[in-house]
Amino acid sequence: MTFPRARVLVSLCLFVAWLGFLFYLVLERRTIVVSQPQFLISQAIVVVEVRDGAPDAQISVKDVLWSADAKDRQLKEITLADLGHAQGYQGAGVYVVPLRKREGRFSITPLPTSRLRIYPWNAETRTQVDVIIASKG
Repeated sequence: MTFPRARVLVSLCLFVAWLGFLFYLVLERRTIVVSQPQFLISQAIVVVEVRDGAPDAQISVKDVLWSADAKDRQLKEITLADLGHAQGYQGAGVYVVPLRKREGRFSITPLPTSRLRIYPWNAETRTQVDVIIASKG
């Protein structure tokens, strides 16, 4: 009689542990992890303030964290044609954006998987970006 009770107790403990793990996954899905390859191949890393509007609208640059070209360190506004929800845009807010420059125009640096991505600007992403910028030299 004790062996069936032990099996039920073990099964119950495993079930509760599984539910706890699922809860942990739900909490962790909000964690943002920046793509190090995307930032390493970018030509500029900027913090921008995006207002709701069309993707081709002027976007104000709050800070240039890093730039390969000294002239781009004075950026005040840029136009991003490829800004959209597929890249991580979640509406008005402050974002860190890795940029590449082609023919005098900026675009979001693509991920190696060809997906574009921008990241909400907060303390967590700032720490990750600072580490990446330090490795760029």
